[in-house]
Amino acid sequence: MGGYSVELFESENTEAIDTEIIRVADKTAPVIIAPTEITVSVGAPVADGNEITAEDAVEGSVIPTVQIGHSGSGLTYDEATGKLTGKGGKPGDYVITVTAKGSKGNTVVKQIPLSVRPDTQNPTIDDVLGLSEGKIVGKTGQEIAPVTIKASDDSGKVVMSVKKGTALPKGLVFNPTTGVIIGKPQQIGTGSFTIVATDPSGNKTEQEIAYVITDGVKPTVKNPGALDAFVGEEVTLPIEAKDDNEKVTCKATGLAKGLSIDPKTCTISGTPTEETAGNSVVTVTDEAGNTTSVTVAYNVIDKKKDTDGDGVPDAQKVSNNTNPVNPNLPGDVGRPQ
Repeated sequence: MGGYSVELFESENTEAIDTEIIRVADKTAPVIIAPTEITVSVGAPVADGNEITAEDAVEGSVIPTVQIGHSGSGLTYDEATGKLTGKGGKPGDYVITVTAKGSKGNTVVKQIPLSVRPDTQNPTIDDVLGLSEGKIVGKTGQEIAPVTIKASDDSGKVVMSVKKGTALPKGLVFNPTTGVIIGKPQQIGTGSFTIVATDPSGNKTEQEIAYVITDGVKPTVKNPGALDAFVGEEVTLPIEAKDDNEKVTCKATGLAKGLSIDPKTCTISGTPTEETAGNSVVTVTDEAGNTTSVTVAYNVIDKKKDTDGDGVPDAQKVSNNTNPVNPNLPGDVGRPQ
């Protein structure tokens, strides 16, 4: 754009007869590059591709002036990037007025409808981490593996809670901020509860989580103390064993010959057949497989045994503090261990 000189010639004349100045002025306005309309949901950011820029045929890029009809829309314009920023605010219809002006004063104005719509998009529960075969599996009295619920929303804000009318197993707790469930179950049982994710507009998404809680508490067993018995004489030693929720079964290893344990009553009984001493391990198991063991000492004496053959049984000499091998020695010297 500018002024140009033009020389005029007559036909067949090589000399110019006149010179005229022709001036060309820039009358072309810049071009605004923008969407024909923009829609955004309450609480949601503006989607990519909604840039507003302007180009001038002579000057190139032009920074437009962008006015958004009302601050309630929640949006602003970033001149550096040419992008709308922010999140949808108050629902309603707005007008974005874009003005682009070239250096020569050529101006163009464009109005872009802006619609802020109520948020109708439900939050998303993205994942539930820490489940076993799709459910919470735990044992009473034992810490469960942490379970984490992850949720998201286009607004960037989600509040999680346990749905009314449903409940976690007793002993477990849910942190709505972190989405983590932890704790030690206190009751055996199966069932489910529901986690609700809610966005700022009140849209909700629910996730049902099943659980199976089994017995994790070991039986309690009271040690009955040592078992003293004589060969050929019947003996009985009850062992007190119980479990809060289930029946128990008892077994014993290392008992003296002639003795056995009743698996239902946990009673050791029988008639010993030989002199011996040692320890038996009694193991109590509940229906869930939890076990508790105690060690029961025993000492079986043969009343008729006469080590030195003097006609006096060893048991009688022991009771008199006399050595059963050599009555002339103190009671503890040389005594069979």
